[in-house]
Amino acid sequence: MDSLVVIKKFGYESALFENLELSFDNSSKIGIVGNNGVGKTTLLKLISQQITASGVSVVANPDIGYFDINYTLNKEYSFHDNCKLYSRYLQKDLIEEYVQKFAFNKHKNLKINKLSKGNLVKAHLIFLLSLEKSFYFWDEPFSNLDEKSKTVFKLILQEASFGFLLISHDFQMITSCCNKIYEIKNKTLIPVNNF
Repeated sequence: MDSLVVIKKFGYESALFENLELSFDNSSKIGIVGNNGVGKTTLLKLISQQITASGVSVVANPDIGYFDINYTLNKEYSFHDNCKLYSRYLQKDLIEEYVQKFAFNKHKNLKINKLSKGNLVKAHLIFLLSLEKSFYFWDEPFSNLDEKSKTVFKLILQEASFGFLLISHDFQMITSCCNKIYEIKNKTLIPVNNF
């Protein structure tokens, strides 16, 4: 299913976006870059319909996974218990595969609120990837990951059969994972060529 986002004008006290249009499908691997404060996270929240507003039209695939710094797992349970709680939505073989790839086995029985920042990111990445969605929104997923885990996640994105929108300050990661890159500049998306 193709998705289309059209933003005529959006902002709070002043316009954050004007005349922005983005289309993508389940095979799109799109990177979004921009300076701090230009609205990268806000754009993802508009596209995923976590924020709704007049002047914003979104026709999007409902089968999405969303990663951001606020996470989604119950902090009072372990990763293992969270997986049991949501087992009907998760692919068990994928959980085990990603637990191994991210070297997370010794952490899966710790409560989420006891994990280091890096292991917290890993737990959420493993959980979301195990949902086996057709499209993902990744908001700064490389933050707090060690170099080995960054490489693991980069390879997962490069080989992925799912589509995604990726926000990262790590331009090297964006260029290695994405087939289209846009910069938020002058309140719209500008294609980045020659990357």
